Amino acid sequence: MKFTSRIRIDAPPAVVIKMLATSEYAERRAQVQHATQWHAQVSGAPPGPFTVQIHRQLSTEAVPTGFRSFIGESVELVQTEHWDGTSARIEITATNQPVRASGTATMSADEAGTTLTLTGDVVAAVPLFGHRIEKAIVDALDQVFDHEAKVAASWLAEQGPMQPKANPLSSNK
Repeated sequence: MKFTSRIRIDAPPAVVIKMLATSEYAERRAQVQHATQWHAQVSGAPPGPFTVQIHRQLSTEAVPTGFRSFIGESVELVQTEHWDGTSARIEITATNQPVRASGTATMSADEAGTTLTLTGDVVAAVPLFGHRIEKAIVDALDQVFDHEAKVAASWLAEQGPMQPKANPLSSNK
């Protein structure tokens, strides 16, 4: 099932990239509703490519009872983002479950900040119930993206103006 979601962040793309590559920020992103355990790590750094990986153990209490019997009391999700400039490939897998989401994130500057657009596809390889499970996952992803927009706003308010470092290769000496 296809999905598209947009997040509006009140900072320019260069600042958003710097924020996304910060380990402490990744940890905050990992702390979504129903997460009982989480861990995040970042490798690499802008202006080069970098990878963000978030592991979440989620309670399935919000999952409809009929589906809970298939997945148990909790599910482990691994979200991996491979950033290169203002775009990323994103993969979300459920450990030991036939469910995955993949797609892209792209940033674009707007009047006063950045719009982050996430597009992708959710696949649940479950006979008879796959489409209903995919719909439930897309709805859950919308909640996660809403959470991330709030975390970004809070992070930026706490950090104050995060200015990108000047690129020494672009100076005219």
